[in-house]
Amino acid sequence: MSRPNLFEVPVWDHLEQLVLEIFSQGLVALADETYLPRQEDFLNRRLLECCRKSNHGLRREGRGLPCPIFYEASNQPLADEEAREARLRNRPDFTCGFHDDLAENYAEADILYTIECKRLGSPSTSSWILNTNYVVNGISRCEDPECGYADGTVSGMMVGYIQSMEPAEILAEVNDAAFINGFNIITLSPKSWVLKSVTVLNPHAFPRRLLPSPFRLNHLWVDLRHCEFFEVSLPAQKGKKGAKRQQKTATTKKGKNK
Repeated sequence: MSRPNLFEVPVWDHLEQLVLEIFSQGLVALADETYLPRQEDFLNRRLLECCRKSNHGLRREGRGLPCPIFYEASNQPLADEEAREARLRNRPDFTCGFHDDLAENYAEADILYTIECKRLGSPSTSSWILNTNYVVNGISRCEDPECGYADGTVSGMMVGYIQSMEPAEILAEVNDAAFINGFNIITLSPKSWVLKSVTVLNPHAFPRRLLPSPFRLNHLWVDLRHCEFFEVSLPAQKGKKGAKRQQKTATTKKGKNK
């Protein structure tokens, strides 16, 4: 008897619910902090630590993810994918892995869940519009074959870091960008906005040029407007050795948003 399609059995739903639980807990912990880096990369590193702690606690209860949460890992090749596909050079913010022990075929046993994160609020510069960026450099990466995020899977997740503006105004601007770029709009759940914590918006689905299609995207937005933000300043890079030292000697200072 042939094995049922992975996405028609509870394995994927189980993975997705675990990821949603872990990242919801991690974002709540992030919102409990009062002093946070402004830049996305460094916010992601803070969130990674919060989610690892959450997953460790769940594992001690006999639940949680059995595999690590990967930070900025490259898209992984599908079984029948060419070695030099453009998407394999791209790196989603987080990837959560799971191995299906019941799979008859090894090529179907490793499954991956993709999470992409973006800042939300007032534009950081005249050319970097955060709420538009959530769509054109976030949602669209799950639709564009060259980006190839979440290729081969039925769903994924976006995280939004609210740093300024009213959440309802942000959602309106995100949906304006979504409409212009051909995506279905995102709607607020009946629970409405949860201030200084995490709001889970309604998932939305859209057709895409990747398979399977349509694709479903979950949205978790965390309100960080009560936090004090600082800029992370790195010394100028000086060749390969300087690039390595750059990671070790990062200093922080307060400043305006870049």
